[in-house]
Amino acid sequence: MYCKKCGNEISDGAKFCKFCGAVQETQAAGSFQKPQNVDPVKEAEQQRQRERLDQQIVSLESERKALEEKIKEDLLRLSQKVVLPATDLQQKKCPNCGGMVAGARFCPKCGYDLNSIKEK
Repeated sequence: MYCKKCGNEISDGAKFCKFCGAVQETQAAGSFQKPQNVDPVKEAEQQRQRERLDQQIVSLESERKALEEKIKEDLLRLSQKVVLPATDLQQKKCPNCGGMVAGARFCPKCGYDLNSIKEK
């Protein structure tokens, strides 16, 4: 269907024109024909503008996807660098040397692999 005010093609059943904002009367799909008094130069310019906008939408969508991927990569990289605090408040002691090892994987005093405790 076409807008009665500006003559641009709009979605069937639209209540307002997306180009000029004019209120559209409810009508059966396809029952309103394109006005005959539409300026072909203006119509051609509007079509070119719609095509340019469609191209910009495609370009922006591509940029958005690229930025989302970059953000995911950055978040993954940052999450691998984050050192989480120990979950319990008690200080743990190294079973090898007795040094304090709260939240560490290796004893800072003797280098003992604290994960080997869990494997035994």
